[in-house]
Amino acid sequence: MNHDYKPELKHIVYDIDDVLADFWKTALPLFNEEFGSDENILKLEDITSFNGFVDRFNINKDDFLEFVKNTVPMSDLAPTPYIHLMNRQYDQGHKISVVTSRDYIADADAMTRSWLSKVGANYHELHISGKKRKSEFFSVGDVGLVYEDHHENLDDYFDSGVLVGLGVIVDKPWNESYKRESVIRQSWKGTYCG
Repeated sequence: MNHDYKPELKHIVYDIDDVLADFWKTALPLFNEEFGSDENILKLEDITSFNGFVDRFNINKDDFLEFVKNTVPMSDLAPTPYIHLMNRQYDQGHKISVVTSRDYIADADAMTRSWLSKVGANYHELHISGKKRKSEFFSVGDVGLVYEDHHENLDDYFDSGVLVGLGVIVDKPWNESYKRESVIRQSWKGTYCG
């Protein structure tokens, strides 16, 4: 038995909303209060695509982003078990980057760093993508593992050559039909946090 074995260290990338943070747990009741009615209530399982639910409530993307910016307390989102997994990977020596598309929120960088600190997240880099694709923060071949809930972002990590390892699609209604080689599907319930 080789007691000197050390696992290969990887660069691991995490998305925040609906991966590290349970965005819809907080946003869904507020969304229904703002846009819903007794006959038209949004449930998580109804969110199979962005256009589907905004069309159903007769709002556009800008309306939705304004709602998030002005109504959803982003600094108070509940953390998911992925925080514990990320911290464990950090403690093992992996390089951890967090990438989010929160550029539409005022002071997104400071607010996000504050939230990450509040929930006890350990990481090396934070990137707010804005108009940039998330993969653009990394070099080709730089990333070994990505946790993401939007399949378009995972596809971009792979197609750009940045991700050369494994993609983890966090199981959500909007990505339930997504399949790709080198991608595994995982739910929070199946996340090992030991």
